[in-house]
Amino acid sequence: LEGAETAAQRGAKPWVELCGFGNAHDAQSITAFRVEAEGATAAIEQALTSAEISPEQVGCIVSCASGSRPGDEMEARALHNVFGSRLEQIPVCAPKPAVGEAMGASGAFSALVGAIALRKQLLPPTAGFTASEAKLRLSAGEQRIEGDYALVNAFGCDGNNASVVLRRWSV
Repeated sequence: LEGAETAAQRGAKPWVELCGFGNAHDAQSITAFRVEAEGATAAIEQALTSAEISPEQVGCIVSCASGSRPGDEMEARALHNVFGSRLEQIPVCAPKPAVGEAMGASGAFSALVGAIALRKQLLPPTAGFTASEAKLRLSAGEQRIEGDYALVNAFGCDGNNASVVLRRWSV
């Protein structure tokens, strides 16, 4: 992660630009998600606003889903709150089934997944995925991405909710 000037001085070509960030805190305890998803919804909305894009411009989502029923339900609710029926059309992946729960480092891992996915225009599979009741476009196979923006979520059971928007580098 570095500034555009530093990258240019090194002759490096950036993969993505971090162009939006949002965060909200809605703890009810240190071990329980707020399944109403007010904080997660607010974090996503702030990230989109900060990036100056609409939900329709998001080409893929890197979910923080870990297989925790309350956590996954909370994130699905937040995504439905923001994207509505369009959510079923947006490719989604959840890296944690493949790399594990890395706690505070999970957001950084997910951002890397989002950056590589945008660069290749290909979202990786969700390991072990078979079906979802949440109407998310998860897949056990790779998914093509159409668009320049990825939403990356990092939500914790302690009420910390953060989302970033990455834009594919095109200059």
